[in-house]
Amino acid sequence: MSPKVTITWGSSRPGGIDVTLAGLCRQTFQDFELILVDGRYHQRHQRVLEAVKASGLKQPFYHVPNYRYSPGPFGTTCAGLNTGFALA
Repeated sequence: MSPKVTITWGSSRPGGIDVTLAGLCRQTFQDFELILVDGRYHQRHQRVLEAVKASGLKQPFYHVPNYRYSPGPFGTTCAGLNTGFALA
């Protein structure tokens, strides 16, 4: 069964992921999935996955680059969010 809520979150900053994950893990409403659209995906994909594992997040989690559907070498946050919406 699909989650009731999809949280699509965009980030190009290196910090703050752990704080966001900790807050999500403490929510009383747990029927959600998390999609992180990341402007620095290739530089920190492994660190993000480790942070998710360490947080104890049990909901579905997707980490996508911000340019997956964007033509050309430089993606945009909008293209990344469209990727997140397509995944949802």
